[in-house]
Amino acid sequence: MLDAYGADILLGYIMSARLAVPGTMPEEEIGGAFPTRFQLEPGPDAAVIIDQLNDEPALMILAALWDRVYAELCIVCAHARELGRGRQSYLH
Repeated sequence: MLDAYGADILLGYIMSARLAVPGTMPEEEIGGAFPTRFQLEPGPDAAVIIDQLNDEPALMILAALWDRVYAELCIVCAHARELGRGRQSYLH
């Protein structure tokens, strides 16, 4: 599970992974409500690994799915931002 911050980090990590493969890149770790580590597993079967830093197994997103996940996540993040704006109070 990721919050909006984690989803934004995943978006950036997927794009960075696309640019890095076949090379490597450093892992990214976030804290907060859903602490998570993002890693790139390089090689012919490259994958982004999402580890929630708990007892659950890590999630692997294979390179063949990166474009699809990226596109879908862009839509989800846009909706989440709009829903968040709807709840904000404004002072005039």
